[in-house]
Amino acid sequence: MAGIWERKSTGAYFTTIRGRQLSLGKNKENAEKKFHELMLAPQTISDRTTLNREVLSQFLNHIELKTKGGRTFKWYRHFLTKFGEYAGHLKISELKGYVLEDFIESVYGKKSDNTKNSAARAVKQCFSWLYKRNAIYENPFKAIKPVSGTSREAIITVEQYNALLALIKDERLLDITKFLALTGCRPEEARILKSKWLDTKSKVKTIVIPKGEYAKGKKSARTIVLTPEAFEIAERLAKQNPDGFIFLNSQDNQWQNQALLDRFAVLRKKTGFYVSPYVFRHFFATRALESGIDGLTVAALMGNKLKTIEKYYSKMPRNKNYLSEQLTKMV
Repeated sequence: MAGIWERKSTGAYFTTIRGRQLSLGKNKENAEKKFHELMLAPQTISDRTTLNREVLSQFLNHIELKTKGGRTFKWYRHFLTKFGEYAGHLKISELKGYVLEDFIESVYGKKSDNTKNSAARAVKQCFSWLYKRNAIYENPFKAIKPVSGTSREAIITVEQYNALLALIKDERLLDITKFLALTGCRPEEARILKSKWLDTKSKVKTIVIPKGEYAKGKKSARTIVLTPEAFEIAERLAKQNPDGFIFLNSQDNQWQNQALLDRFAVLRKKTGFYVSPYVFRHFFATRALESGIDGLTVAALMGNKLKTIEKYYSKMPRNKNYLSEQLTKMV
C-alpha cells in the first residue's frame, strides 16, 4: 500500500508511486498533504505517453482561460506548437534537458537571442506548470537556463515621432497613433476603448476601462487621464460611433493587434528606425520623466507600478541633453 516514509540520512520524506521514488520535502505535515494530492491528481500523464498535442493542451487550455485567449496565449501556443512538432515522437520519460537545448538550436538557431530566450521560457513554463499540478512526476527542463535576451532600445525621439506622423496617410491610424503617444496607454487598452466609457462632464477628462474588461485589468478599473488633444480625438471619434469602439480601422471594424503590428512594420521600413504600437508607451514615459514628472505619478498615469517604471526606464537619465539641463538647474 502506498504511503510516505522518511529517509533518516536526510530527514526528507518520500513516497513510491508506479515504482518511482518521489521527494515530498522535510516537513511531515506538508509531505502528507502532497502525498494525498498526488493520489487524487487528475489527468496524470504516464511516462510512456508520447509528447502529443493533448499533453501540451493541458497547459494551453489553462493559459487560454487565464488570458481570455489574448496575446500571451498566442505567444505560448506558437512556441509550444513548434516544440510539439519537434519532440512529439518522444515519450515523457525520454524528455531530458538536452532535448530542449537541441530544439532551440535546431528550430531557432539562426534567430535572435530574444527569440531563443522566449522559446525556452515557454517550454520551461509549460513543464513547470505540469509538474506543480502533479500531471508529470518530474520536470525534465528545470535545470536548463535560457539564453539571455538582449535589450532593445525601443524609444523614439520627438523628431522621429514627427517624421512618422508625416508618413501616416490613414487618418484612423493617425488618430490611434497620436492617442497612444499622448496618453501612454497600452495598445491593447486603446483597441478596446468604448465610447460609453469616455467622461465628458468632469473637469478632468478621463476614460475608465471597467474592471475585468481585459487581461491587465482583472483586479481593478483602469483610468486613462486625457490631455486636451487626446480628449479631442476621443470625443470626436466617440460621437461618430457612440455605441461601439472609439478606434476603428478604415473598414469600420475594431483594430486588431496583428493589423496594427503589420501597419507599423510597413512604416518601420519607410522610416529606417524601429517603431511598433508599444513604442509610443515608451515615448510617453521617457518624455514625462525628462519633463520632471516623478516616477510615482508616471506609473499612475500609465497604469503601472513604480518598480516597473524604475526597471524599464532606469537608462533614461543617461540622455546627455537631459543631464545637461538638470545640471544647469543646479548652477
